[in-house]
Amino acid sequence: MKQLALPLIASLFYCQNALAEQTQRVDIPSQPLAKALEQFEQQTGVQILYAAEATSGKTSPHIAGNYTPEQALKILLDKSGLAYRFTDDHTVAVKRVDPAPAPIIRLADSSLNSLALGGVFDSNDLERFLTTLEAVLPVEVKRDNNGDVLINREKIL
Repeated sequence: MKQLALPLIASLFYCQNALAEQTQRVDIPSQPLAKALEQFEQQTGVQILYAAEATSGKTSPHIAGNYTPEQALKILLDKSGLAYRFTDDHTVAVKRVDPAPAPIIRLADSSLNSLALGGVFDSNDLERFLTTLEAVLPVEVKRDNNGDVLINREKIL
């Protein structure tokens, strides 16, 4: 009996994965995202878990065609600021995407004549980056009295 159990379990697992990869007809009009996700659940059989405030004020695009559940969900969430993760073949967790980290290059002063590099760099990596920057772009790299790196923007223009 044990010899039959392992292949049976493996084939059931394969069948579930194959079902998740099959395309099916999805037709969801553009509407508030929460309502679109409800229709997605009804049409695909995939349960979506999310906080209500994550979809507040967001509108879904119209989607019509044959898609796998993952393809359809990717289209619905595109440009929404939300990310998804399948927790199993029939359940998806949706959450807000963390804001992007602060940019490495920021304005050094209001006159827009120079740029400053911010962030944490290993000193060797920073020096290599600055040397490459000077070699590739027509810029002048300096350090101010605080040790901050300034890139003269006038040479770029």
